[in-house]
Amino acid sequence: MSSEFTGGRSSRRAVPPFLKRESAFTQRRFRSLFATQIANEHTGAAYYGAINRFFSWAITRVDSLNEISAASVSEYVGDLAKTHSAQTVNQHVAALSKLFRYLAESGAVSGNPISSIRRVARTTPRTVRPVATVQQARMLLDSIDAETTAGLRDRAILALMVYAFLSVSEVVALDCRSYRRARKQSWLDVGEGANARTIPVHSALRRILDAYVSAADVNHERSGPLIRSLRRRSDRLSERRISRVDVLRITKRRSRAANLSEDVSCRMLRGVGIRVFLNNGGAFSAVKQMAGLRSMDAVETYAATPSIVTVADLERIAV
Repeated sequence: MSSEFTGGRSSRRAVPPFLKRESAFTQRRFRSLFATQIANEHTGAAYYGAINRFFSWAITRVDSLNEISAASVSEYVGDLAKTHSAQTVNQHVAALSKLFRYLAESGAVSGNPISSIRRVARTTPRTVRPVATVQQARMLLDSIDAETTAGLRDRAILALMVYAFLSVSEVVALDCRSYRRARKQSWLDVGEGANARTIPVHSALRRILDAYVSAADVNHERSGPLIRSLRRRSDRLSERRISRVDVLRITKRRSRAANLSEDVSCRMLRGVGIRVFLNNGGAFSAVKQMAGLRSMDAVETYAATPSIVTVADLERIAV
């Protein structure tokens, strides 16, 4: 097993061995960083892995947090840059900077050795994210048996990624009240906090969601999860929210059933909707707003002026 730690909520952000040599107060501050300072689950998992990787490196070189200097951090960053991309290195620097700044604010460490570390400049062109083709997305949606509750649910999951640009986490987080109708138009309330947004629903997605909601019999509910797991060995839905892992498995299983490559991923399905939208004249700023991509390099230079997302915009997704 690797000496690196993994993130995720289930791990409860275990204190790494290096910090177990520090005071109980410092260990509480470490847990508090993830509990109160990082709202996004994926950012928390990435930062947790980066921080633990650094401490796994430091544990044989220094004996305490206060012995960690800018020189030692610079050495670590240099070693990391030999095997990882600039984007990954910069993410590790950001994670360490956030940790040491938070510890320094409370006096758990005497200073922040990361403050003088500069981020690594990009030396390669931005990578174009692979996306599924329109034909693959269409085949995948058409191949699902809409006569079963499982089929209606799985089709709704995939359609939410294609037509609404939702991430897997956003799909599983939807509640019944997230899908609503007002002013003769269906809407999705997505995300939370600074990333909360309301987007109009594509006509094809509306038909798919309406069929699922009717079969799932959740029209009368508001607080329950919209996308639910199945009861064991049945075609009936449970009361439990589906997991992100289940969504990945559904995507792979449905891809195999449609005779598509198992390389088709959730991100690729989300990407095909975005790419078709842009190819058909959709604004980059609208993509940033709809998909909640606050730091998406490919759209940030076009998103200076927020756009109003309209139903006509969404109809550009000709999948």
